[in-house]
Amino acid sequence: MYGYGRPGKAPTTDDTDSMNEPRSGAPTGGDDSPDGPSEGHLEQHSTEEIIAELQRRQGRIHEAHARRTRLLQQLAEVEMEILRLGGSIPGRSTQPVGAPAPASNGGGSTAPGSVDLSGLTLPRAIAQVVRIGEVFSPKEATERLREAGYRTRAQHFNTAVTQALGRDNHFRRVGHGRYERVG
Repeated sequence: MYGYGRPGKAPTTDDTDSMNEPRSGAPTGGDDSPDGPSEGHLEQHSTEEIIAELQRRQGRIHEAHARRTRLLQQLAEVEMEILRLGGSIPGRSTQPVGAPAPASNGGGSTAPGSVDLSGLTLPRAIAQVVRIGEVFSPKEATERLREAGYRTRAQHFNTAVTQALGRDNHFRRVGHGRYERVG
């Protein structure tokens, strides 16, 4: 009808080996093209083939996101270890998530391994108690902030945390009541 696929047409070895290898003479664009597959490339596949390919790619995207989250967590742990040993991290102007903040000049000291949240905005304080790549709820963030000694006058602190998560670009909503620390 619109030239995109022919329902019911099964591919043969003469047509294509996969979605990534068009028939000879077909326009190239392929999956590696920055603009994606060309229109002519799609016309050579049935709707069912295209849907199956999209589903396969969605699965691979999910796997890549999960792998990215694991790697970000490992990176944060390695950076923490480097800082604990007294080293610095080249190219970083800020400390990784959960790193002990430098002692303030106000005379107060923090216990080893704890985080000094004094003077931080709410989103920055949340970033100190949640690792990059970690998925969490506003309630979990609220509990961690209270455990770390964050002081607030908010009567509805959990609501304030939820609003801060929704407004700050260091956090991404990944589901109902679930956020991920992205930066």
